[in-house]
Amino acid sequence: MFVSASVELGCAMFEDPKFLKDYSLVEGKTKEIFAKYGFDTEDQTAMEALAAKYQEDEEVIKAVQEGITECAGDLFGSMMLDKSATTPVE
Repeated sequence: MFVSASVELGCAMFEDPKFLKDYSLVEGKTKEIFAKYGFDTEDQTAMEALAAKYQEDEEVIKAVQEGITECAGDLFGSMMLDKSATTPVE
């Protein structure tokens, strides 16, 4: 459920260019999508614990990235998945 909700949220970001410019849109859409998947979005502590649980899980991260790539195409893929194309800044 977490992966599906995260993918849907990520795709929403790519579909609406104004999305990341207005925090109220981000917060509202995040709550709307995660609530649709059965998460208690009004429980801030539970949502933070959920994020902490999955933010370092490589399988979850990969699944979310692959899901977003399906809706965002090459734009997301080139930004996030092809780590060999990035040069570390020192």
